[in-house]
Amino acid sequence: MVFVFKVNTEYAKLHKTRSLFIFIAIGLVGLILTGILMHFGVKIFGEKHYLIVKIFVGTIVFLVNYIGRKIFVFKKMGIGK
Repeated sequence: MVFVFKVNTEYAKLHKTRSLFIFIAIGLVGLILTGILMHFGVKIFGEKHYLIVKIFVGTIVFLVNYIGRKIFVFKKMGIGK
């Protein structure tokens, strides 16, 4: 994240470690959410339809990760305006 975007805001310079921790925490939340949603999705729809469940779960987790990182990491750094 620091290597991809050129950031000149004071917040970003002072809070690199905090932003990295939040970035990783949101990823871990996504990983846990994937496990939980896959478990219940397969339980409800059956093992025969696990690929369909995986597509929906992947979409939901992608959106949660994207929105979470946009709000909690990049907007505070002055990138996601």
